Amino acid sequence: YYVRVASDYITIVHNDVIVLKESSTLSKKYIRQEKVSKALNIDVITDFYVAEQMISHFFRKIIRSKFLKPDIIVSHPAFCPVIELRAMRDIFHSIANSVTIILEPLAAYAYLSQKYTFEKAIIINCGAECVKVDCVCNSKIVGVKEILFPYSSFYSEMTVSETDKLVEEIIPTINKYIGEYGEDKLFLIGGEEDSPEKLQQIAGKLPYKCIIPEDYSNIIVRGLKIAHENPIYHRFPPK
Repeated sequence: YYVRVASDYITIVHNDVIVLKESSTLSKKYIRQEKVSKALNIDVITDFYVAEQMISHFFRKIIRSKFLKPDIIVSHPAFCPVIELRAMRDIFHSIANSVTIILEPLAAYAYLSQKYTFEKAIIINCGAECVKVDCVCNSKIVGVKEILFPYSSFYSEMTVSETDKLVEEIIPTINKYIGEYGEDKLFLIGGEEDSPEKLQQIAGKLPYKCIIPEDYSNIIVRGLKIAHENPIYHRFPPK
């Protein structure tokens, strides 16, 4: 099972089919809603118990047997210490036979490299509460940057001034990556709630040619399989 847990939704893929994709905010029947929304923050697990219960709940929906423990490959943002990766691994261990963590930029790079030709890629990942601007060169992460939104949510309708402010914060990071590693491909991906029009609006304000892949909302979770099967991509724990 290939899993991506974002701050606002969870996606699970099995046999190249998305078997579950829904909001990570559960009803009060399972866990107090206000706790769940903060359990898995942007890149920090703030409540280990609640996060563990939430993950168990989702897997019980697709795996009915309590005795079946699958192998799970899960994505995680790149800007995190090893202790955070260990916490994520431990959360899944209660329901899994084995847990492997692959960083999100590598999963996206692995997927995109199957469809495009490049060595270096700058990947702009628009999330619910932040934008991640990552640079991957020859299957290695060489730059990570997180830009928090000054407004409530990316999914809400952004005004022109808010979009301009977001682009102004993204451009210096892109310039830094290009200056250090050269220019190759620039990709813009987003979440389930992001319309192609919204991404096009952002891409149109960037001073570089920006590619928006067709399956932009599922690239990371689909790239997990490719990255997991290829030993050149780093994973945790390492083999």
